[in-house]
Amino acid sequence: MIFILFSLVLIQASESIVITRDVIFRYRNNISLDCSIPNDNITFYQYNKTTNFTRALISNENRYSISKYNNSNSTGSILHITDLIKNEVLAGYFCNNTDGDTVFFNELVVPHLYYTDAMTVTSTEGLNVNLTCHLLVAPYDEAVNWTWVFTPLNLPAHLNVIEENERFKIINIGNFNSTLAISNLNAKDTGKYYCTAHNDYGSHVRNMTLRVKSRLSPVWPFLGVVGEFSIMAIIIGAYEYTRKKSNNNSDPQIVSPEGDEDEASSQTEEVLFNYGKPLTLICNISSPVKFYVNNTEASASKYEINSTTLTIKSLRKDDIKASYFCNNSLGDKIIFEKNISPFLFKFDFMSNFGISGNPVSLSCYLLIGSENNESIEWQWKFQNGEVIGSDERFKIENKITNSTLTILRSDSKDSGSYECYAFNSYGNHSRNTKLVIKSNLAPLWPFLGTIGQFLILVLILLYYEINVKKSIKLFKRQKTSPILMSDTSSMSSNSNSSETNLFRKNSK
Repeated sequence: MIFILFSLVLIQASESIVITRDVIFRYRNNISLDCSIPNDNITFYQYNKTTNFTRALISNENRYSISKYNNSNSTGSILHITDLIKNEVLAGYFCNNTDGDTVFFNELVVPHLYYTDAMTVTSTEGLNVNLTCHLLVAPYDEAVNWTWVFTPLNLPAHLNVIEENERFKIINIGNFNSTLAISNLNAKDTGKYYCTAHNDYGSHVRNMTLRVKSRLSPVWPFLGVVGEFSIMAIIIGAYEYTRKKSNNNSDPQIVSPEGDEDEASSQTEEVLFNYGKPLTLICNISSPVKFYVNNTEASASKYEINSTTLTIKSLRKDDIKASYFCNNSLGDKIIFEKNISPFLFKFDFMSNFGISGNPVSLSCYLLIGSENNESIEWQWKFQNGEVIGSDERFKIENKITNSTLTILRSDSKDSGSYECYAFNSYGNHSRNTKLVIKSNLAPLWPFLGTIGQFLILVLILLYYEINVKKSIKLFKRQKTSPILMSDTSSMSSNSNSSETNLFRKNSK
C-alpha cells in the first residue's frame, strides 16, 4: 500500500495504471519480471517486506539485467535475475514509469530445505531417534505442508508414506522445520527417509539415511576375530594333515627294473645325536647309495657325502630335528632312528644376585632332548658336589623343558656355584651359574656411603677451622708481646744509624 500511495502522489489517479502479477520464486533458480507498461522510462524496485526499505535496481548489477521490448502487441521492460538467493526470494518487487503506471509482482515462494542428502544417522536397536529437516526459504504468509516417505536401502523403488502411529510421530513447527520421531528402533527401520516441504506453488525434497545396528554390534569385532582364528586353525590343520599324509606316501623308492620287490630290504639303525658334535651316518647296503634329509636328497654343498657315509661337522637344532634315511637302486633302505642326548641353554646370567632372607630362583632350560617324547630327569648340585633336593629350604620344580630351583629363604652361606643337570637314556648335559647372596642391608649401602663421605667432609672442615683459629691467636699474641716490640725498635735504630754513616761517607 505504501508504494501504491507513493505512485498516486506522483501522477493523477485517473491517468495511472496499476497491475498485479503473480510470479513463482524458487531458490537458486532464474526469474524474469515482465513490466509491460508503456513508456521507455521504466524503473524496477526491490524492497524488504519487513523494513520496507526500497532501492532501484540497475541493469548488470549483482546478476541483474534489464531488457526492453516494443512490438505490435505491447511495450515494456523485463528484469532478469539469475540464481536467486534467499534474500532475493523473500524480497518484494515492483516497477513503474514516469507516467505513474505501476506493476506489482506478487511473489509466490516455493519452500526450500537445508541440505541433508549426505547425512547418515546411526543408532542401535531398541533406542529412539529424531530425524529433522529445516526450511531454508519459506513464504511469509503461506502455510507449508510436510510429508515423510520411507524406502528400504535394498528396495529403493519401494516408497512408503509414513503415517503416525505408536512408533512414528511427526512434529511440524510451522514454516521452520519438521521432525520425524521414531521409537523402539528395529532393523527394518534402516533405509532412506525423504522429507518433503510443499505448498500450492511447488515442493522441495531432502533425504537422510538411517542405519540401525544390532544390539550385538559391539561384540561383532570380537566374534569376527574368533571366526578368523577358527578358519585359520582349520586351514592349518587341513594343511598339516595333507602334508603328513603326502610325506608318508612320497618316500623315494628307487627300484631296479631288473630287481624283484621281494628281494628289497628295509631296516632301522639307531644313531646317537649330540648337539654341537659331529655326526656320521653309515649306509651299510649295496652301493651306490643316496642319502635323504627330510625326504629330499641330501646336497653335497651342505653335507660331506662319500660313497656310503654322510657327515655333519657340528649338529645344530635343525639337523637334530630332521629325518634321515638312505637307499640304493635295488630298493634297499636304512632309516636312521635318532637317539637324542639332552643339551641345555646357557644361563641368562653368569652370576645371579639375591638378598638375604628373600627367596631366590635359578632356572635352566632344555634346548634339545625331548623331541621323541623322551623323559628328562633333572638334578641340581651345589659347588661342593652336594645334590640338592626339595626340603624346607629348597624347592625344585621340574617340567619337560625346564627345571627351577628356588631357595625359599636365602642366606649368605647359599652363595656359590650351582650346576643344573639334564639326563635321559642317551646322555646328559649340565650348565652352571653363580649365586651371590647380599646382606639385607645391601640396599642401604649407597646411602650409608653417602653419609660416610659427608661425615669425612665435615671432619676435614672442622680440622681446618680449628687450625685457622690457632694461627690467628698466635699472630695476635706475637704482635702484642713487649720483647718482640723492643727487638723491633732496636732493629729500627740500627738501621737508621747505618744509613747516617753511609751518608757521611758519601759526602766526604
